[in-house]
Amino acid sequence: MPNYPIMEMVCLFLLYPLDQGKSRKNTSPAGFETNKKEGYAMQTIRKFLSCAVGCFLVLPVAYAGTEDPIHDFSANVSFTTEYLFRGVTQTKEGPAIQGGFDYTHTPSGFYLGTWASNVTFKTAKNIDDPAVEMDFYGGIAGELGNGVSWDVGGIYYHYLGQDKDAAGDYDCLEVYGGLGYTFADSALKPAVGAKLSYSDDYFGEDGNSLYSEGSLGLSLPRDFGLGFHLGFSDVEGGKTSPKGYDYLHGSVALSRKIADFDVNLTYHGVIDEDDCPGGDKDPCKAVVFKVSRGF
Repeated sequence: MPNYPIMEMVCLFLLYPLDQGKSRKNTSPAGFETNKKEGYAMQTIRKFLSCAVGCFLVLPVAYAGTEDPIHDFSANVSFTTEYLFRGVTQTKEGPAIQGGFDYTHTPSGFYLGTWASNVTFKTAKNIDDPAVEMDFYGGIAGELGNGVSWDVGGIYYHYLGQDKDAAGDYDCLEVYGGLGYTFADSALKPAVGAKLSYSDDYFGEDGNSLYSEGSLGLSLPRDFGLGFHLGFSDVEGGKTSPKGYDYLHGSVALSRKIADFDVNLTYHGVIDEDDCPGGDKDPCKAVVFKVSRGF
């Protein structure tokens, strides 16, 4: 049996915080509850970062010389100066360490995966906001021929450490479907894509949500890549955002592969800054530098 699935499961086990119960707390002079030694969020982030770095060092050795034409296992780890999701910061404009594991059954196109990142959502009314986002996804993807690809599946967003009594439940499930086309014989090999994602109980118990997105990728000389992305988010509203919200955002990314690393510089921005969720314009615009590696 190849050794890399075992190593992936070990890393996944380590990345998933073991302390899921209520942490021991004291009351600070300001009246806020805090852990005896340090905040639960910081404990979780420290554990997550330590295990992510360990997996980064161990996985290349575990993967050496292993190939399977039917069962494909892969992993990825990255550092980014800021984590944005659909144009909105998830780390209060701070950095993030991220990583994931994927399995694909090559003959059928069936896949499963998980991905995690540190997050920071702290607000005045919700002291115990989550410290880590962990996603679980699965689906099936394939090609129709002549450069056309397709993908359908679902993803569950899980936020570790959230006090669900203080705010709407952040956990949510989305289903998605997408199509892509690559002009392989054209200059710059343009790759276009379109995707729809739907949830009936979106982040924060905000009801129905539909996210529409389109992308264009170009292959440039000297192993550079240029990518454009446009997305529109339409959220009905509920417990967290009673009136709902919608906004259009875009990004432009310049990328290059250097040795075994993918280096990416991206500008994110909401088309109309007044539409930025939460009313604060700063979380909806950023220049982000990211370094990632796949195994």
